[in-house]
Amino acid sequence: MAVAIYRHYCSDGYCRPEPSPLLPREPLRERREDIPLLIREFLQRHEREGMQVEVSREAMRYFLDYPWPGNIRELENVIERCAFLAEGGRITLHDLPGEMLAACQEQERFIFGQIKPLAEMESEYLRYVLDKCGGNKQKAAALLGINRKTIHRKLGE
Repeated sequence: MAVAIYRHYCSDGYCRPEPSPLLPREPLRERREDIPLLIREFLQRHEREGMQVEVSREAMRYFLDYPWPGNIRELENVIERCAFLAEGGRITLHDLPGEMLAACQEQERFIFGQIKPLAEMESEYLRYVLDKCGGNKQKAAALLGINRKTIHRKLGE
């Protein structure tokens, strides 16, 4: 029995198979509940090759928090890399790529785990917004809905 593969032509002129209706179309960052299942599947492949690897609780938190711009392929590549680097058969924070750690730490920057004085938090947040705006105080002020002079005053400049 022949299986029909439906193809369509994309705007770039290449012919590609139609996306499967059975596979999820949402990005991995919108399907975080799938991440532990995918990690388990990728690690089981390594078990078949004789490598027994597990993920530490801290590392799993980073896997769940990372936005995965490269989607499932990026997750698979990171797991494969970490599995080979893991000492003692356990993936820890030390095995994770630097860009992944940096992205997750950036997200955690303003999560309320540690209580700080409001003026200190305000100053940190202003510096964060300025950094995101490339140091452009006018742009930062517009994003924050405040006057540019307010930024100077709050930062003590």
